Amino acid sequence: MLRFSATGLPSGLSIDSASGVIAGTASPEGTFLVTVTVSDGALSVSRSFTWTVQPASTPKRSTDMAFDFGGDGIWLKYADTGWRKLHSTNPEEIASGDVDGNGQSDLIVDFGGQGLWVWLNDSVWFQLDTWNSAAIATANVDGNGRSAVVFDFPGYGTWLWRYGGEWSQLDWRSPRGMAAGDLDGDGRDELVIDFAGAGLWAWRNNNSWSKLHDQDVTAMAVGDLDGNGRAELLLSFPGAGTWVWRDNASWWQLHNMGSALITTGDLDGNGQNEAIIDFAGYGIWAWNGAVWSQLDNKDPEAITTGDLDGNGRSDVVIDFGAGGLWGWWNNATWTQLHSQSPEASVAGKFKQR
Repeated sequence: MLRFSATGLPSGLSIDSASGVIAGTASPEGTFLVTVTVSDGALSVSRSFTWTVQPASTPKRSTDMAFDFGGDGIWLKYADTGWRKLHSTNPEEIASGDVDGNGQSDLIVDFGGQGLWVWLNDSVWFQLDTWNSAAIATANVDGNGRSAVVFDFPGYGTWLWRYGGEWSQLDWRSPRGMAAGDLDGDGRDELVIDFAGAGLWAWRNNNSWSKLHDQDVTAMAVGDLDGNGRAELLLSFPGAGTWVWRDNASWWQLHNMGSALITTGDLDGNGQNEAIIDFAGYGIWAWNGAVWSQLDNKDPEAITTGDLDGNGRSDVVIDFGAGGLWGWWNNATWTQLHSQSPEASVAGKFKQR
């Protein structure tokens, strides 16, 4: 006779020891590592998996965009109310993340010579630091819903800042590129950094470094390509094509061509991210897990994704340089968003709705 048991189940769920059926109503929301064991009294075997509990119904929220238009300053394009000039100064770097964990995106800005600032809750500026940074990224490294902000301070290495003023140094080296995503499905983001000449490294569980690859990369992005709750890492290796670090376990070649730009987004709303890639000289292509489709035959200067109309499908915002700013809407049609080419753009839910 087989007997079943489980550890790590979300509150409200239990396992029937005779049948192995797990039943109940799970609460609270969150990500749980569950281990199920079956035994015949002499031998046993266990399997572990990640279980994500989401609200019974989650209202869809439209994504806003922030653009750096150079000498014309920083502009926000709200999904529902149009354009707003946020600041007249041309920033050096911009990034977005929910630094205080209230569900609303904040804008992190490096104003050259004026330090690092945060546009908090779409209402107030506060100065994060008087220093300037060469690169900025955000990551929910603690799994608490708050975005920590990662800065490259040339000559002083890579540092992490948490809302409230806590600083910690991650490494003495400066990154060549950064990306963040939950590679192992435990609810905490891994920070992936290319340290030039030292290869690709991941800051795991907010406590240790592990090396992913010896080679440096020219482009990288993170997204859940198979919808299993774990993010895949997409990379372009010089001379070796475009590769995926899949399920935090193995390398898989997505294409034998290298990528000039990479991003991800759920274009068809099926819960799996598509890879959106600019193959230099061949235009913009999307990989949906089975087939390639061409979005445009022109090469862009930048690509960003976000659900601009709140329908559960990611839209693609593309900077075509002299051709202006365009949106690939609902995976079907092009719409011009602006005639001017921005120097940088980020997506976020900046407006409280």
